[in-house]
Amino acid sequence: MVITGRVTDASLVVGPAAAHYGWGRDDLDALAGAVVAGHVIECGTQATGGNFAFFGEIDSLEHPGFPIAEIEPDGSSVITKHDGTDGAVTVETVTAQLLYEIGGHRYANPDVTARFDTMRLTQEGPDRVRISGTVGEPLPHPQGGGEHTRRVPQRDRVRVDRPSTSRPRPTS
Repeated sequence: MVITGRVTDASLVVGPAAAHYGWGRDDLDALAGAVVAGHVIECGTQATGGNFAFFGEIDSLEHPGFPIAEIEPDGSSVITKHDGTDGAVTVETVTAQLLYEIGGHRYANPDVTARFDTMRLTQEGPDRVRISGTVGEPLPHPQGGGEHTRRVPQRDRVRVDRPSTSRPRPTS
């Protein structure tokens, strides 16, 4: 249980993960990975199909399961849900939630800026999506320096690794 004052939604994942793994302020990639996982699960069943535009492709959304983020020591994660619940955890449903309320490829949080153009999403099995490769940048200097000290290669979109067995989109 986390008891806190007002924090960002992702902090409810970042704080416990940082405490559990002993991450410090310089563990930028791990912190950024936890920010991404926190952003995915922050709105509950949106990540299991609740805000997925192609909801008709999901077998049932009557009782969708709440997403679970399994955080690893390097900050990568697996998004899943409890067995026996409705909804789906797919690269597509997780991507839909990742893009929710995002204004660009840099997602600033109090501890780190997560680079959304560096992460990889991979379907690992039914209702299991791995998020890895997220790069973290330090926050701009509080006295207005504004320049990030870490160089990251520019990419123009999130890389999505999809299995070749994915369902084709229905045509109308």
